[in-house]
Amino acid sequence: MDNKTFKALNSTLKPNTTESDPERNDGNGYNYNNLTIQSNETECKTKGGVVQELWSDKTNRTENSEIFHVCVLTDHPSRPVPSGMTSGSIIAIAFGCAGVIGLLVYFIMRRRQAKAQREFAQLQHEFELMQTPFMPNDEENGVNMQDLTLFRVDETDLKLKKLLGSGAHADVWLATLQGEKVAVKKLHPSKVTMKQLKSFLQEIKIMGSLDSPYIVKLLGAAWTRPSDAKCVMELMDGGDLKDHLEIHDVNEFPWHEKYMHIYSIVEGLVYLHSLYIIHRDVKSRNILLDSSKGTKLTDFGISKEDLQETMTEGVGTFRWMAPEIFQSKSCSVAADIYSFGMVLSEFDTHHIPYEDIINPTTALPITDAVIMLGVVSGEIKPTFTSNCPMWIRDVAQQCLSHNPENRPTATQLAHIMRMKLKEMASDLFAL
Repeated sequence: MDNKTFKALNSTLKPNTTESDPERNDGNGYNYNNLTIQSNETECKTKGGVVQELWSDKTNRTENSEIFHVCVLTDHPSRPVPSGMTSGSIIAIAFGCAGVIGLLVYFIMRRRQAKAQREFAQLQHEFELMQTPFMPNDEENGVNMQDLTLFRVDETDLKLKKLLGSGAHADVWLATLQGEKVAVKKLHPSKVTMKQLKSFLQEIKIMGSLDSPYIVKLLGAAWTRPSDAKCVMELMDGGDLKDHLEIHDVNEFPWHEKYMHIYSIVEGLVYLHSLYIIHRDVKSRNILLDSSKGTKLTDFGISKEDLQETMTEGVGTFRWMAPEIFQSKSCSVAADIYSFGMVLSEFDTHHIPYEDIINPTTALPITDAVIMLGVVSGEIKPTFTSNCPMWIRDVAQQCLSHNPENRPTATQLAHIMRMKLKEMASDLFAL
């Protein structure tokens, strides 16, 4: 029992078994008969108590030999308020805590509001991108869509789901065609010129004429009007090579895996060049990967005029361009070979060309203008690390020859790749 109960029992209750007790019959005392109370001292101590005798005064008892030992728990002392803590201090602390809680609530609400605003802005942006590009009707009336009729799919069967990426003139969407996942390329809803529209329609036409395991396949085209044309392509689940190289370091993406990707790119160029088609935009962003379909080229058929525009639009195609393109000379399949040499540098360094070259005066990366002048003069070349296989570096240097006539053809590159892969397979088998 606690100390208060012990004191109350000792002071208020008296035995009712004595003749001299005037209250023995009024029920206010206690009676006992052959009763004793004995508490275990060890158990009592473990509970923080002390064994004490209850009703120790035996003067009025008839049976005064009985002893009642009970375990009395000690009172827990209350913690005093520190002498320096006044009521004013306590109130100040309370207000301070309330203020901190208020600030936390404020920042949480601001964060949620900012997130909601970003999500709304993204939805608004995607909605704008889904709109039909504006072009005067009299201009569109002159566009011939007859060549795309063979590839046309029902617009209602196509559902745009998520924006995957944006380029200088077009966006690529994740979509479904009759429930199957596809990729859809469409022009930006603004800044669409007749030249861009015709170039885009020409690209769809070219894609429809190609059939190669190394070229992204056209599945169809949809439109309600020419400027609303959509290029429906097979979906490549691995994204593009540029992102893959940025995400994975050289240990996660070793050379024995890179060889097959490189071989697929070469075979894609062999196929295009056999049809006298110049890709004109070979770079890591236009090389797509898939876990089951392999590696394929995409986004080709760009016009010479479009190439000139990309030179002024951020980190564009110019970093992969052959020097003769900057000099406005005639473009041949050799320009694709030069760009392929730049891609080999990307495979080795895992970054875009010239990103690591620093201006010694400013200690900043060199500007686009410096890059273009250096390429034209032949004074700069992309980086290759000491870990790059020697034969890959040799092939790249041939591809990057300043004179287009000194560059190997795609067919010659394919032969080199096959021989090297066969040689490495033989060495591996011999081990």
